[in-house]
Amino acid sequence: MLLVVGLFAWGYAQGLADPVIHRTVLSMRGLSGPVRIALVSDSHMSYPDMPPERLARIVRIVNAQRPDLILLAGDYIGEDKLFTRAPTEAEAVAPLAGLRAPLGVYAVLGNHDNVTMRVARRVIRALESSGIHVLENEIADVSGLMVGGASPYSRGARGGSVGGLIERFDRVQAPRVLLTHSPDLLTRLQKKPELLLTGHTHCGQVRLFGRPVASATHIAPHLYCGRYQLGPNAFLIASGGLGTSRLPIRFFTPPDFWMITLVPARS
Repeated sequence: MLLVVGLFAWGYAQGLADPVIHRTVLSMRGLSGPVRIALVSDSHMSYPDMPPERLARIVRIVNAQRPDLILLAGDYIGEDKLFTRAPTEAEAVAPLAGLRAPLGVYAVLGNHDNVTMRVARRVIRALESSGIHVLENEIADVSGLMVGGASPYSRGARGGSVGGLIERFDRVQAPRVLLTHSPDLLTRLQKKPELLLTGHTHCGQVRLFGRPVASATHIAPHLYCGRYQLGPNAFLIASGGLGTSRLPIRFFTPPDFWMITLVPARS
């Protein structure tokens, strides 16, 4: 019994740690200058491990990196854990209103944000009331960088289908970044984008002997967390996210977010 309590306490402490900041530099054709992107995912605002005060502190950590653009990869909604009350959609999103970037903050919804159409609409309303642009199978021109937001979980709260978004995105000739919640979107892409940004997997949340105990993705298990090269000029970055799901613990999977610097490719 003491061993179980000790392991739980250790996992809980790992889940409460400040996020690891992963940094990478990628070249992209057509860029007029460097762009620093913060990829933030899976805040899962809920008690006891992600109260609003902790999420607000993480927001300050993200802002301190001075990103030009912040991209949120979904799952803002938490859940009941250890007999606590789940926050409302507005409460879950409120700390994210403090995010600051000169090129703006853009977001897609995750599976926890799309459990019903009513919930999805409330999450969208809360995000946009916080000054965050929601891309529900839409494309935004962010100072010449085209950011597509793919929402395979969409229940039609707004925007078109993910299939329509992919068709439009494939025709874009400008520098492109595709933002979505889960790396499983890869199974629907015939053409790999220059950069696909995702979350969802929590890096497994509980990882033993270097592998996740349970996988949240249906694609190849080695693509669930980190930076991967998909082709000559195609990359996937999957964030381990900030919060937790089901149990407020992490084992060998610290919270994280990514700072991605895009630089113009040499011609």
